[in-house]
Amino acid sequence: MQQCLGAVTAASTPSASEPVTGWGRTLAVCAVLLAGMLAAWRLRGKKWVRIGVLVLNVVVLGFWSGQFLSLSLLRGWIANGLDPLAYLPMVCVLGVALIMPFFGRHRHYCTWVCPYGSLQELAGRLPLPKIPCSLRVFRIMSRVRMGVLSLLLLLLWTGVGGFLLNYEPFTFFAYQSVPPVVMVLGLLFVVASCFVPNLWCKACCPVGALLDLSDK
Repeated sequence: MQQCLGAVTAASTPSASEPVTGWGRTLAVCAVLLAGMLAAWRLRGKKWVRIGVLVLNVVVLGFWSGQFLSLSLLRGWIANGLDPLAYLPMVCVLGVALIMPFFGRHRHYCTWVCPYGSLQELAGRLPLPKIPCSLRVFRIMSRVRMGVLSLLLLLLWTGVGGFLLNYEPFTFFAYQSVPPVVMVLGLLFVVASCFVPNLWCKACCPVGALLDLSDK
């Protein structure tokens, strides 16, 4: 996980000879991405397949390898450049997120790849009472999410909002090193998703909002 986030702050370094996560994790990430693509194309509607992909996303992409998109990561790549081989797993994740919509699989990353979204969906599948949300509420959530992205981009443009990227709940998976406030924030949205499924994804996630814009 720290190797992945290192792309955000690391200065330019000589080209790597292998991915910083190692070939084992890289191959595992690619296998999970392929499983998600296969499930989205050929095995949709099968509950056990869906749950299996969600679990793989959480375990492999989340806790084991720390490979997921975040604004802090994208900002680091823009500022410092990117060694494609060193960060090959993340390049594959980004590639899948950007390419799949061209094949009619819109929001593929959010639905079939994102480990934090997968963890929220698994929490939402627990047999607990749900808070009903109308279509109007979901539309408001979508507007709030786009507002969060717009505000973050404005603050980053003015040079005063960079610190906010340290509080993205995606880094919840690096539980051994993230600040306690990020752990609490990440857990809060997971718990909230037990009652309002995928609350962060629907109402707050700036990465999802950015990918939605790229789909259009």
